[in-house]
Amino acid sequence: MRKQSTLIASSSLALALAACQFDVASTPPPEPELTRVAPDRGYNGEAVPVVIEGRNLKPLITQDVSQPGGVAVDTTFVARLGSTELAQVTYVNDERLTAMVPAGIPAGAHALEVETPAGDKATLADAYTATATPEPVLTGVTPTDVVNDQAETLIVTGQRLSDGMT
Repeated sequence: MRKQSTLIASSSLALALAACQFDVASTPPPEPELTRVAPDRGYNGEAVPVVIEGRNLKPLITQDVSQPGGVAVDTTFVARLGSTELAQVTYVNDERLTAMVPAGIPAGAHALEVETPAGDKATLADAYTATATPEPVLTGVTPTDVVNDQAETLIVTGQRLSDGMT
C-alpha cells in the first residue's frame, strides 16, 4: 500500500507541475522603456530629486516552491546618468521610479540608463542636463497690475538673479 500512495503522490505532483508550465520562449516579457525624467535639468552643485517615467519597469517576482509562502519581490533598480549612478532609486509602480541625482555630476547632457532587477536595460538619450550654475528663482514681480499700452517699470525679485538677465 505504501508504494501505491507514493506513486499517487508523485503522479499528482507531476500533474500539478505540468499544469503550471508555460512556454517562456513564445511569450517574452515586454522590454522596459523610458519616456522622461522630471525635472530634466538641475544644478550639479546639489543633489536633485527626480522622477523617472516609462513603461514595463517591472520588479522581479520569484517563487521558491520548497518554502511556504516562498514568493519574493525584488524592486532593486539601478539608474545611471552617463557613468554617474543615481542614489535612492525607488520603485513606485511599473511606470515610475524616483531617484536622487547626486551633487557633482559633470555638467552637460546625460543619457539615462535603467537596469531592472531581472537585468533588462532601457536607455533614454539626453534625458537630463546638469548645469554648472544654479537656475534663478523668481519670487515676485511688482507692480502686479499694469495698464495696456502704457510703459511700466517692473521690479523682479528672486534668488540667483544677475544684471542683464532676460
